[in-house]
Amino acid sequence: MFGHRTIETQTALQAIPVPRSAFEAEDTWSLAVAVVGFVNRAVQDAGFRRTELPDEAMQAFLVDFYIAEVQAQGHAAFVKDSGWQDYILVEIRAGLSAIGHEDAAILFDEFVALVGDDPASARHDALAALDRRFGQDIGEGLALAERDWLRAIDCLLVLEDDAHAAILEDLPARGARRQQHAKESEPAVPEEAPEDQAPGVTQRGDAIAHACEFVCMVSTPDRVTYANWTERNATVGPEGVRGTSVRFTAHSDRRGEVLLFPHYAALFMADDIAPRPPVAMDMVQDHVRQMTGAYLPADLWG
Repeated sequence: MFGHRTIETQTALQAIPVPRSAFEAEDTWSLAVAVVGFVNRAVQDAGFRRTELPDEAMQAFLVDFYIAEVQAQGHAAFVKDSGWQDYILVEIRAGLSAIGHEDAAILFDEFVALVGDDPASARHDALAALDRRFGQDIGEGLALAERDWLRAIDCLLVLEDDAHAAILEDLPARGARRQQHAKESEPAVPEEAPEDQAPGVTQRGDAIAHACEFVCMVSTPDRVTYANWTERNATVGPEGVRGTSVRFTAHSDRRGEVLLFPHYAALFMADDIAPRPPVAMDMVQDHVRQMTGAYLPADLWG
């Protein structure tokens, strides 16, 4: 059942490796924790994009995120910490459908309809009512159903614990091979900016500059005209997710900051009054690869 899968192709991971101890555990959380650990290692440390992992990996990862958020802090915390991004909601709904827990799927649909397109206006008493229903009737059963679903999916690769540890240890090297393959598959960018130009989009090979430019370009409510970035530093986002903060200047003497995380990017301008919606990292990466022939470097998440 588990021997016909290999961990990767040249460009993607096609199996979810888990240790046998987690697979055989009788509790409801060990197997999900193993899948979450794999996703974090693949995305944050090895630089794989979520679309390069099996669909079931991201569905399990985000369903587990939803369960943990609601059990610990409630639906209101999930709204804030998820950024209310469409792809997260879609993946969770797909995961709940695959898991087959009808009550959880119904409650989640009610939750999405309640919040709608304006998370700030969601009524806290209504969200609290969903919290009570989740805690009384759904939470434990959903965690159990997720475990049983994970045990049955075809892309699960069950390994002895030491072999599993070796696979996770090697993932960054696999990610580097994937990036090298992507570079070799794309035409080289022949032009280089003059040495006296500031770091920024004028340097065609600068992936960070292109990422910041794109986030500024698609930002709402107003588009920001990016000029160049001036400083980058490691940062930590919700749930301890590692990323990079990039400070930049824009035209008209505006200044701002782009936060780059494995699943999304966020723009903050010094003169903003309200937070701006996040931008899916897949969109950012597609733009960066189109412009430079490679993805953002994996060390941005380390």
